[in-house]
Amino acid sequence: GQAFQAIEEYELAEKYYSKIYRFNPPYEIAFNAQISRVELLSVKQKNYYKANQILLSMLKDDKNIEYTGQIYYRLGKNELNAKRTNQAIEKFKISAIHSKLDPAQKTTSFLSIGDIYYNQKLYELAGVYYDSANQSLDEKHPDFDAIVAKNEIFGDLLKNLINIWKH
Repeated sequence: GQAFQAIEEYELAEKYYSKIYRFNPPYEIAFNAQISRVELLSVKQKNYYKANQILLSMLKDDKNIEYTGQIYYRLGKNELNAKRTNQAIEKFKISAIHSKLDPAQKTTSFLSIGDIYYNQKLYELAGVYYDSANQSLDEKHPDFDAIVAKNEIFGDLLKNLINIWKH
């Protein structure tokens, strides 16, 4: 699967990723193969329906309980890419709820909601979710500095907007 993905043969890569389960691999390998398959279907092939079917079946597997937040996040990304914004927000919220033990995922889910509201010019709602992202932010998050800076800038922007709206 990885070899075909590297040479941009996405349909073949997806096909081979789907065969991993037959070999009863260690759990991490099977999980990552499914996630890679979902990414190919979503990003490269725009087949959100099939990708979501895989994700929904992953939610039914008890082995994936600790990854529920990540799975819902990917469902949310697919909904967003399919232009179903309200469904995306719901999936991101569920992701945040199920990411209590995964602060990086919780932060990413809150940021995604904040970005949606920001793009809709619903700045107060965006601010709430950016603040929630900042509250759950772990220094180990790969975008730590950017998130802190964004939250500070957005906080100042929101204060100024509220002052303008009052006058």
